Amino acid sequence: MMNILPENHPLATIVCGFERGGTTLLSEILRQHPQLDSGFEGGFLLADEASNFGSIEPYYTNLKTGWGLGDSQLNHICAANTWSDVYQRLIEQSPIIKNKNTLVFDKTPKYMQVLSNVLSKVPNIPCIVLVRDPRAILYSWFKRAGLKKEVWLEKTLSIQCQRYLSYASGWKTALENGFGDRLLLVNYENLCSNTLSECQRIFDFIGLDFHSDYLSFKYHKKYGNVYGGGVSLEYLTEYQQHFSDDVCQQILKATEEFSNFWWHPDNLSVNLPENPVEEVSKKPVITIPEDASIKIVDAINFQENFSEKLWGVSIDLPKRNTYVDSSHAIVGGWAIGKPSRISEIELICDDKVIQRIPVNGVRPDVAQAFPQVPNAENSGFTATVKLIGMPSEAELLLQAIFEDESCVPLGVVRFLQKPLNPGYESVLSETKKELQQFQPQVQELAVDVERSQAQLDQIEADMKV
Repeated sequence: MMNILPENHPLATIVCGFERGGTTLLSEILRQHPQLDSGFEGGFLLADEASNFGSIEPYYTNLKTGWGLGDSQLNHICAANTWSDVYQRLIEQSPIIKNKNTLVFDKTPKYMQVLSNVLSKVPNIPCIVLVRDPRAILYSWFKRAGLKKEVWLEKTLSIQCQRYLSYASGWKTALENGFGDRLLLVNYENLCSNTLSECQRIFDFIGLDFHSDYLSFKYHKKYGNVYGGGVSLEYLTEYQQHFSDDVCQQILKATEEFSNFWWHPDNLSVNLPENPVEEVSKKPVITIPEDASIKIVDAINFQENFSEKLWGVSIDLPKRNTYVDSSHAIVGGWAIGKPSRISEIELICDDKVIQRIPVNGVRPDVAQAFPQVPNAENSGFTATVKLIGMPSEAELLLQAIFEDESCVPLGVVRFLQKPLNPGYESVLSETKKELQQFQPQVQELAVDVERSQAQLDQIEADMKV
């Protein structure tokens, strides 16, 4: 166990790993601790000095969005003389950090590539390195690329393998440079299949207590990159349905130096909470009927693509914590692409495109906010969506389709079918109890009826005689 030393405050730990490798899931778990919090990503330690952070893109722009900061606030943060003071000012300035006495963690996947350099800037800070099977990572990168699979495999497979190796080599170099006592290697697949023991190991390493309640964050997670409300086994081997055996073998051969990161389904030994509140995310089999009332649990914009592919995006409708009708839920907002224009928005549920919405609505407010972007006034989208037949608890992914046919996920709308009114459920329960109390009397009455019928039959027979 590493101790959170006074000179470390308020930075408790660093989290890094492969991009799309599960670091956001781990962030949501860490964030459940009452003494820990964070925005979407940090990235400060990619700069040689805090004063140079303004030139580190897309992290400078993304940090403003992910922590709710303006330029003046971030300039004040970057004027700090020590890294410890940087994070202290970050807590003070960020409106999303409600508890100003909290510890923070800096989750930045790219730290893994230059891990030795990062760790040398913050002595004694523990670092969690989350790794994942290369086949799963490359499949996730392919999904985000917006290219046809054949093109992606032909043009970029070897490049993506080298990208994977560049992250893994950063971890290996940090070990060779003597930082091993500050590193905790966590395999994503082990985190999903042996959740309790792995999380206990993680929190012990940081030096904080762990409770199994931290594994359920269905209604209070901050960012939409985590599907569902807890740890899921669903996506561990998703790549098997889309990558051929030959492609998988190419990936394994290219990454065999780090074969300890490989994972196979026959290694699975599930260790998950028994409490139903601490659930494993599974898609429900119950579907939404016609004219059902649907609660919008959350509507979240993905933050990570803002500066790279988007000027901005907003999911205006439906709004969080409102109710809509299953037959005519309205989805609307605006999105501005960079550098290509966004032509339509795909709505995806359960990996199926259920509707496409053209992006051509007039939004003078957006044009005013982005005067430098041509046609920003025509960046709006809105449509009526039918949720009938979808899972009673699900996510609607909004994906932007650009004019060059590339794509990028914008955000998710989480919804669930409105449960029965609690008062009605109470009355129904009491009615069932009363019926159960009358059951013996009903049975006795049935016996009496049978006896009476037998007597009548006997009388009728006697009269015939």
